[in-house]
Amino acid sequence: MLSTQILLIIVAALPSILSFFGGSIPFLEGPATVYQIAYFAPFLVMGLTALLGIRLNQTRIFLSSLLLLSAYALLTIPQVQAISSSTAKDMAAIVSVAIPLGLILLFIMRDNALLSVKGLLMLVASFGPLALFLLAHGLGILSTDTLYISSTHLLLPFWHLPQAALAGIILFIIQSALMRRTPIGGFMQTLVIGFIPIFATLNGAVPRLTSLNFIALSIILFYAIYRVYWQKIYIDELTGVHNRRAFDEALRTVSGDYTVAMIDIDRFKKFNDTYGHSSGDEVLRFVGSTLKSRAAAKVYRYGGEEFGIIFYREYDEDLLGFVDKIRKRLADRTFHIRSPQLIRDKKSKKHRGKKKWVTKTAKITISVGLAGNTNPSWSPTDVLEAADKSLYKAKKAGRNRVVAA
Repeated sequence: MLSTQILLIIVAALPSILSFFGGSIPFLEGPATVYQIAYFAPFLVMGLTALLGIRLNQTRIFLSSLLLLSAYALLTIPQVQAISSSTAKDMAAIVSVAIPLGLILLFIMRDNALLSVKGLLMLVASFGPLALFLLAHGLGILSTDTLYISSTHLLLPFWHLPQAALAGIILFIIQSALMRRTPIGGFMQTLVIGFIPIFATLNGAVPRLTSLNFIALSIILFYAIYRVYWQKIYIDELTGVHNRRAFDEALRTVSGDYTVAMIDIDRFKKFNDTYGHSSGDEVLRFVGSTLKSRAAAKVYRYGGEEFGIIFYREYDEDLLGFVDKIRKRLADRTFHIRSPQLIRDKKSKKHRGKKKWVTKTAKITISVGLAGNTNPSWSPTDVLEAADKSLYKAKKAGRNRVVAA
């Protein structure tokens, strides 16, 4: 994942790097048809990203893509600038402040269907700052000079935009860090990388380089939507680990030495019946996160309360000991159950019939079945069946243990 982010940063910074050699780039000085293709490419790719956001029922992705597409239109269509009575410099200043502010307001809100009251509020929140700034500037109420806190560059001599724009970028970066574990967190973090080409353009790049910067942004946004789509297909939404589809595909393509671990939460049905399904969901998250942090391999939710792990190494006593340490680690941890309880104080009329929160504790244990491809004639399906049989033996032997085939 880190290598992908580095690659995206290179893509984001490439137009700025090329700007130092602007006179010798065939793209910048090439035929008009090449430039026209480059000009329309961001409209096509960002428009496609917006449509995919709708397809994935992600209104925030749709609106953020549309907002950035609008910024590109404002910066590249002279007629739009003429209507708003804005010079290119004025437009860059307005967009630089309005875009981060609109994104911050958009991602603060919960995702809702676009064609709903809350969806329309999201539309207003994202496009509101840009529309208000443009309207105020067009009416002569707002001067872009007022967007600048001071005439200094805040120790950044290359920064020629309002300081409020820089503050907005920093706030959005903080927001994306706080939301990194949410379904939209990955998209937001990728969007942060997209700020590099956006603000390279706004900060005063070569005019023809605007299209190249927004092509880089389009690639980054398309990758972000691809990640969201990939997670929707291969990640279990409840636990955050890989799902059954990912497990089956990994097992079909596995090669070399490998070991399969099948894991089942002990007495999970009884826990569900006692404390309710919401507490049961918390247990699944608890087990999934513990396995993910300790297994040093991909963890999959196989189904229900059952998980699977594929270790790409030969089965031996060291691996058995490693898996048993994970089991012990989970068994030693205390799971807290917080649930409302009706107050039954007959003497107090004030509290009668009200609920109070009660915290209980429980121990969560797992049973594990291990099997490796030690038999040359075994297929991955045979290894999986052997791990399942070992899991059954672990349950039958008293649970909370690891049994190897």
